[in-house]
Amino acid sequence: MGFEEEYGMSITDYLDDIYAAGVDFAGTKLEHHANTMKRTAEMLKLIDASVHLIRDNYSEGENYFWILYYTYLSPQKLNSVDNIVERVRQHAPHITKDVYYKHRKKAIKTCIIKERYKTEKHKQKGHLPSAYTTTHNSTHRHGNGTK
Repeated sequence: MGFEEEYGMSITDYLDDIYAAGVDFAGTKLEHHANTMKRTAEMLKLIDASVHLIRDNYSEGENYFWILYYTYLSPQKLNSVDNIVERVRQHAPHITKDVYYKHRKKAIKTCIIKERYKTEKHKQKGHLPSAYTTTHNSTHRHGNGTK
């Protein structure tokens, strides 16, 4: 059971409610974990939106969607390419292992291009999603607080 099913709201909404209630996590490990969960949820929303854009806007988009879904996004982790191809075939019967590899590469490339396009568009408007700016504009910190 996922977080939303169990608590009836998204992780982001849950964390916003905790902060709105006045719970002060400032400077604690719990604050770090809460912020990480929020960024992760926002990044997953961005990835999901990108994959759905591909699905809806490309001639092979439906195939790309299922390939990306079963390879990277499915809650059931498939342990081999053969298992992934078998699942993809439920939606696209013509997919072979060779086609899978070819389409997977194109699907990833298309996602990257779409994300760059959206990022440039947001830069022109003067804003970026918070998950993007937090992830891409901050320096990497190690678990002990050092850079």
